[in-house]
Amino acid sequence: MVPITSEKKFILEKQYKQGTGTFMIEFPAGYIEENESPEDAAERELLEETGYSAERFTIIGKLAQHPSKEIGILHVVLAENVFQTSKQNFDATEEIELMELSIDEIIKMIENGEIWAGGTIAPFFMALNKLGLLEINQ
Repeated sequence: MVPITSEKKFILEKQYKQGTGTFMIEFPAGYIEENESPEDAAERELLEETGYSAERFTIIGKLAQHPSKEIGILHVVLAENVFQTSKQNFDATEEIELMELSIDEIIKMIENGEIWAGGTIAPFFMALNKLGLLEINQ
C-alpha cells in the first residue's frame, strides 16, 4: 500500500531483505488472507507493521511483479490520511524502522539508488498521479 498523511508525507519501512542481502526502503506490504479484500489486507498490514490507521483505503491499480515466472499480483492500495494509533506489532522475524518522507525526499532517494524496489517506485508514482500531485518537468 501507499500510506500518506494529511500533510503529504509518505510512510515507508526500512528493513533487511534476505533476497537482496541488504536493507531496503519500501512501502508496507503483505499477503492477502483467504476471504480478505486487498483493502482489508492493507488495513491489517498497515496497523501491524506501522501502528498506523487510515481514513480511507482505495485500490488504485495492480502490478505483475514477475509475469514470466509467477502469477502473483501486487494490488496497489492508497491509504489516505494515515495517523498513528498504536505501536508496531510485526512478526518476531521482522525488524522494521519507520520513515516519514516528503515527495521530494522520496524522489531524491530513488534518483540516488536508496529506494530501488519496483514494488515501491511504481506505486509511488501511481499514488502521485491519483492524488493530482504528479508534476512532469518539461
